[in-house]
Amino acid sequence: MAAPTRREAFAIVRIEEIQNESIPIEMRVTVKLLVWSLDYARREVERLNRLNGHKGCHYFWQTTRVLHE
Repeated sequence: MAAPTRREAFAIVRIEEIQNESIPIEMRVTVKLLVWSLDYARREVERLNRLNGHKGCHYFWQTTRVLHE
């Protein structure tokens, strides 16, 4: 059996501003989308921050890898 391969991808992540210290971080962070293109990830983060920045959240992209079986 061949070893799985890994491919670089980019996660678009949203983090909610702290409303209440008792809310755990995992309840304030959401992976919104996984994309293959860094350029697309950057553009989408800019768009989402323009559109939703006033709603108490911030978007950013993060490099990750996808495991192909």
